[in-house]
Amino acid sequence: MTLEDVWRTIRTHWVLLVAFTLVGTAAAAGYWRWREPVYTATAVAYVVPQDGSAGGGRSSEGPPSAVAMAKARSWVPLATSVDTARETVRALGLDLEPDQLAARVSAEHVRDTPTISVSVTGSTPREAQRLADGVVQAMRGQARRLDGASSGVDIEPIQNAHLPTHPTEPHPEWILPIGALLGLLLGLLVALARRRRAGRVRDQSDVERHIGTSVLSVLPASKDLEARDRVPRGAGSHTTRDALQQLRTNLTFVNVDHAPRTVVVTAARAGEGSSTVAANLARTMADAGQRVVLIDADLREPAVADIFQLDARVGLTQVLAGSVALTDAVQEGDRANLRVLTAGHLPPNPSGLLSSARMHHLLLTLGRDAMVVLDSPPLLEHRDAALLSASADGALLVISAAGAREPTLSRAVAAINRVGGQLLGAVLTQVSGKQFKRIVAADTRFGYGTDLSRREPDESDEPPRHARGAIFDEAATDIPDQSGAEIERRTAPGEGERSAYRRRPKHVSS
Repeated sequence: MTLEDVWRTIRTHWVLLVAFTLVGTAAAAGYWRWREPVYTATAVAYVVPQDGSAGGGRSSEGPPSAVAMAKARSWVPLATSVDTARETVRALGLDLEPDQLAARVSAEHVRDTPTISVSVTGSTPREAQRLADGVVQAMRGQARRLDGASSGVDIEPIQNAHLPTHPTEPHPEWILPIGALLGLLLGLLVALARRRRAGRVRDQSDVERHIGTSVLSVLPASKDLEARDRVPRGAGSHTTRDALQQLRTNLTFVNVDHAPRTVVVTAARAGEGSSTVAANLARTMADAGQRVVLIDADLREPAVADIFQLDARVGLTQVLAGSVALTDAVQEGDRANLRVLTAGHLPPNPSGLLSSARMHHLLLTLGRDAMVVLDSPPLLEHRDAALLSASADGALLVISAAGAREPTLSRAVAAINRVGGQLLGAVLTQVSGKQFKRIVAADTRFGYGTDLSRREPDESDEPPRHARGAIFDEAATDIPDQSGAEIERRTAPGEGERSAYRRRPKHVSS
């Protein structure tokens, strides 16, 4: 939230702010009239040294003695003691508990003088005056009782309490402005909350309205998708798998005449699950019998090698540089028809590499015989994904239902449109259980989908078993061996190095 956002909110919701300010002022005025006034009266006592006392006496014109000054400081706590309050209550015949009276008394020593200032609050001016004078008289008795007649000093009231004319609490000159300020702040908070809520994307229809295209699938909040190195298989994960199958099917029919062959999977910001969606979309396509190449095009924070537990040393960057042949860099995935091209060494200028003619040619080459899924960085953090969408057949925007907001989606779509890319659709992820069931129920009622929440897994859910590598190796041989205008292979690796690139990966347990 910036100052510009706050100022825009004030201009948009000024009527609301004025209303809350008036309400705050009215509430403060009501509090001021409802609360009983409190009056404060102050009496002053003087510590008088007796003639011939230890520490030196004083004449009527002489300066105060050191003993009197010390006693004045030490007797200040007497004013607020319960014993003094008890004596005051008894002397004045008050219907008041001593501790209650003691809480209403305050006292202080007047600097450089042997005087004690005693202030007492009351509900009326007369009560405050009587209590202040009574406390001073009670202090005198308490001092004599504690120190005895031989102390050489005594307490004398030198200024009786005046009758107060104005209450000390509440202060209307403070209460009304404070009430207005609190009302204004509360109104500003409400306005900011309304503005924030107005920009929040609540459901699938909101997403489609803001991005201008369809939501191809809705993925529930699932542990199957939280762990990047897990495959959504087995009983209990059929909802997630069916949602991924729906994504694969809908992606096929986005453009019937020109079905996309190269798809960039991206998100507006990091943490929305684009890498997980890309990996599982590739797996789902491979399970359906399609030839699939998953490319880690996130050359800043690559994740595909970790997801599939593959060798991350060689990948896309070496292929684009011409130092490694594509057939040597591609590794086997955890499905029969799935091949994975990891990111490789991270370059200093990923955007330039991904927008190069070599990258465009690579996508065209792979797209002839296989579905190509590219995992890419967030759109609003780097230009890489937008540039890739211009070279590919389109982009798939992954949107987290937990934090999707209208301005973020608009900027993400604008980033793709700015470079001439095509947004194929969106995937709504991290959808809560209730919201997911509501969406599925709506699809089922209108005949647009399957009730994913009730369907039980069966034997048909098992992925087809093909001879690993037999189909894809044929497609790989059709890729030109980087010569001339094609992706040139500049430096061939040694035999030991080449065998490492073609190493069979560790398979993730299903």
